[in-house]
Amino acid sequence: MARHTARDLRSENRFEVLHALFELGPSTRQELARHTGLSPATVATIVTEFLSEGVLRVATVENNTGGRPQERLTIDPERGRIVGVDVAETYVDATVYDLELGVLGHGEVALDEHENDPSYVVDGIVRAIEAAVADGGVEQKRILGVGVSMPGHVHPDAGVSVFAPNWDWHDVRIEELLEKVLPVPVYVDNPLKAVVLSEMWFGVGRVVDSMAVVNLGTGVGAGIAIDGSLMRGATNNAGEWGHTLLRLDGRPCRCGRRGCVEAYLGAPGLHTTLAEIDPDHPTLGQSRQRDFVEAVADGLAAGDPALKELALRTSRRPSATW
Repeated sequence: MARHTARDLRSENRFEVLHALFELGPSTRQELARHTGLSPATVATIVTEFLSEGVLRVATVENNTGGRPQERLTIDPERGRIVGVDVAETYVDATVYDLELGVLGHGEVALDEHENDPSYVVDGIVRAIEAAVADGGVEQKRILGVGVSMPGHVHPDAGVSVFAPNWDWHDVRIEELLEKVLPVPVYVDNPLKAVVLSEMWFGVGRVVDSMAVVNLGTGVGAGIAIDGSLMRGATNNAGEWGHTLLRLDGRPCRCGRRGCVEAYLGAPGLHTTLAEIDPDHPTLGQSRQRDFVEAVADGLAAGDPALKELALRTSRRPSATW
């Protein structure tokens, strides 16, 4: 087990204070201490640091009868800009935010899912970021950092894409490649881990301590939080169930094995199942994965019998015929 250092604890405490400010809105030091469970002295030290760094500002000063005026603190949205990037096998989606996570600009770039060279993916990421920055009218020098979610098995501490089956990537140092072309710090993680953290900070995780977030796309997977903690597993692979065996000697999977969950529940798997049900179904003519998924959803809503059968087959255990 990795040793927990004083630096780790300081970083965690700083995040606790930021988390509290996102939850509570403008708050006093006393309110932050009560909400986080940190000591008033620790909160006071962190607030002083954040004020000096320009991360926080004083929103209002409240005069209390017979006591010292209380400062109500808030995150300063003008401290800088951050970029969030979602990379999938078929697209790159980038969004620029202010420090309060207000959306300033958005950009999207299509990817050819059959092109697997790391330089091609890096170029797509850079172009999506450039489009988002231009859309928001943001000065590049104001960007503080970029967070990138990458499909497959990612080791965030090392910035490495350990295994991305669709691209046949093995131990690609994607964070290092991005930092060569982006003049800001880059942080890389798995999409499901990023989504769960987002839910913990801003979504359902604010009212529940344990949850699972499931993704069904080209690949399939889940992100899990238990008792308010993100489950990463020993190799950041917790919840990666897409390549779990579902049927012995089943369909070929892009990972090279047969019968994986993904081969049936991923979008290409749905396409294959629909072709078995109705080889001439018009939905099969959709060349883009997103268009195919949307057409399936629209057809289900309209009561299309072939797509209803697709949903039934996909939701139950595979039979011996498929």
